[in-house]
Amino acid sequence: MPDAADGYEIYYTEKLWELLPAHHRHADGEAPQHGALRALIAACADEAARLRRSADRMWEDQSADLCDAWVLPYLADLLGTRLVPAHNPRGRRADVAKTIHYRRRSGTPRLLDELLADIAGWDGTVVEGWRRVARCHHLWEPRARDGSAPWSSTPRHGLADLHPPSAADHVDGAHDAFAHLVDVRQPRGLRGLHHQRTVVLHAQTDLVGRLRLRATVTANPNRFLCDPAARNRGLWQPRQRDQGAAGDPGGDRWRMPAPWEVQGPIACRLLGHDVFRLSAAHVETLAGEFPVTPVARAWLASLVGHAIPGEARLHRLLGAGGAPVLLDPLLRRRLRELALADDCGLARLVPTAVTVLEGGVALPAHRVGAGDLSAWSAPALDRRVIIDSVRGRLLILGAAPVAAIEVVFHLGSALGLGATPLARAAAEAPGDSVANGGGAIIAAQLPTNGRLTIRDSERYQPVADLIGAVDSTVQAVGGQRPYLLPANDWVLDAAANDDARLRLDGLWVGAAALGRILILRSQNGAAGSYEEVRIQACTLEPGRRDGAVWGVPPLPLVIEGYVERLVIERSLTAAIRLGAGGFVGTCVVCDSVVREGSGGLAIDLPGARVLLRRATVIGGLVCREIDAGDSLVAGLVQAADLQKGCFRHSASFPGSTLPHPYRAAVAGDPARLFDSLDPDQPRYAALSDAASPAIATGAEDGGEMGAGNGRQLGLRLRSLAMKVDEYLPLGIRPAYRTVSGTAP
Repeated sequence: MPDAADGYEIYYTEKLWELLPAHHRHADGEAPQHGALRALIAACADEAARLRRSADRMWEDQSADLCDAWVLPYLADLLGTRLVPAHNPRGRRADVAKTIHYRRRSGTPRLLDELLADIAGWDGTVVEGWRRVARCHHLWEPRARDGSAPWSSTPRHGLADLHPPSAADHVDGAHDAFAHLVDVRQPRGLRGLHHQRTVVLHAQTDLVGRLRLRATVTANPNRFLCDPAARNRGLWQPRQRDQGAAGDPGGDRWRMPAPWEVQGPIACRLLGHDVFRLSAAHVETLAGEFPVTPVARAWLASLVGHAIPGEARLHRLLGAGGAPVLLDPLLRRRLRELALADDCGLARLVPTAVTVLEGGVALPAHRVGAGDLSAWSAPALDRRVIIDSVRGRLLILGAAPVAAIEVVFHLGSALGLGATPLARAAAEAPGDSVANGGGAIIAAQLPTNGRLTIRDSERYQPVADLIGAVDSTVQAVGGQRPYLLPANDWVLDAAANDDARLRLDGLWVGAAALGRILILRSQNGAAGSYEEVRIQACTLEPGRRDGAVWGVPPLPLVIEGYVERLVIERSLTAAIRLGAGGFVGTCVVCDSVVREGSGGLAIDLPGARVLLRRATVIGGLVCREIDAGDSLVAGLVQAADLQKGCFRHSASFPGSTLPHPYRAAVAGDPARLFDSLDPDQPRYAALSDAASPAIATGAEDGGEMGAGNGRQLGLRLRSLAMKVDEYLPLGIRPAYRTVSGTAP
């Protein structure tokens, strides 16, 4: 923890200095090594300031929530608990603060579920293996009250009912409704999960961020895409747990969360899962708004208290009532609005996870449907909008919308890098120029000495060039992700200005066609130069391959001028290379992913010193000097100067020319090394389970190499396993499954 700006060091330095006799102070000024006594007094004052701060915080240091980090081991020793590693400060503090709480609930599923969130910081749930084993059920055995599969009619521990397609979507997952044969093998992957002595912890390790923007209209005015780049991106649901029960404020009556309560990708069937429960008050409301006959009223009263799964079954029941008024579409719409139950996927995900606004007014859940819009076709339903949550598509039914269609949705990311609303603070300053609402960005909005702040996540096209940069910043406010699409090469020009500075923050820059690139240069051969170019939390279109061709063209970063220092932080970029007359002194790539272009080289800077820190480079790397740590280069590294730099705790292809390799590993085929090479997928550039242990645990802190090292997944898993072993009943074996990927 940094020292407070309380001025104690200056205060005690002056106080102790004044206490010395005047002749000693005078002699210190005239001595050959003058100032030595003053330096000694300053060192003593630093210790006095530290002691003063410690004394001031004696009351706070008695609490695990408020104390300094150095106090936690002492508090843990008083409690007799085994601390998790210090590299997991969040889990360590939660462990000490809740030790008594954990011990009172030791061995319960609720505790294991809580450890997932407290120690590892993940969402997920716990499944007892014996509940999924096919066996003879004892009549005295209590029934499970988790309600994890309300769509499945499979009997408890019986033969699987394959009629409902929704049940098959959750096979081998946390909400699997089927019974399995006993598996006595040790837990590993999908093996050994179904056993009487096994507890499986399903953890969702990806990050989820929220966005609000106008939907992108296609050629058809009724068809929209959630993504401003007109791509198919799946929608995600955030964590929305409600563990407490009525009369249970502490939440000790644990239940297994429903699928719509755990974060993850939204399946279309889950979004379309609707259940209706009609009450007596609903019947009275319908009788007051519609001419309900006694026969119809009696039939509606007979449905009170029953859970009716699905709109089709509700309509069949209404049609069987024998009253013409029950066939009225307006009555049926009103009935759906009134009777939609709270404990179903549609009611819980709309509008919490997905909200569609027409003219600024949110559409209610009963006016929203779910379906497969791969062919932009949908059944005739009494809905206003159909959502394809797997592809991020919207289909407006009926008349074309007159007002703007906005959508609020969530996106998932395994790495949390690039232009995402994840972990981005607010803009440092309001900005000399402001852009919002989408449209064009003209040259007058790009200040040569100031900031342009973009306040939303809309699509900006075209984007003008920046000419004559002195100290320029183009940034997005926190939680936003604007999409910039230049019409041609986007030129960022220092002109004749020396030691110019440029910063891009939170931007997603796309490419309109193959070969259009982002350029940093001095225009017309002028003698200007950049002292520093910093690109942080940005996505410079990495591109997507469709076979041997580029389905989406990449946007390489080409330097055609003098750049003393190029910094890439928390970003996803295409290739970085030199153009005609370009020079880069030092290139720093930290917590970022750089992907190769058509030439096979991801970083082509022959005269530069390249520093890699927790970076993933997909492709070859050419430089003068390299210094890499905890990084993964899925390609050949060719460094000209092998006497300088170091390649430690990093991986590259065989045959690379490396300076001073230390605990270096060998990288394999990128297609097997990463879960996905498609930037549209949430697992883009995330390390695959098939990666060798030398790469998965080869970083300096024992974690994975590459851009995923900052997530500390391995460290969190080890911390979680340490605490689970401490509180798990004797003889029970734990199994851990990380859940991610695309929704079914």
